[in-house]
Amino acid sequence: MEQNTDRPGMNYKNYATSQDPQICANDCANDPNCRAFTYVKPGVRGPNSPPECWLKNGVPNAVSGDCCVSGVKI
Repeated sequence: MEQNTDRPGMNYKNYATSQDPQICANDCANDPNCRAFTYVKPGVRGPNSPPECWLKNGVPNAVSGDCCVSGVKI
């Protein structure tokens, strides 16, 4: 997992998730269409916004940012 990293773009699915970015990583690992993911930390989109998981069908370039945790499927 890539701490404090966003991988913007190439999204095909997103949803609110739990506070554990590993859940998002597991969802990507178990989805044959997923090549990478970004977990958006709670509170990023507003004071009470839930954490979000964004699954990606490609591998966008990494961008440093404390908003997120990302990862690439091996």
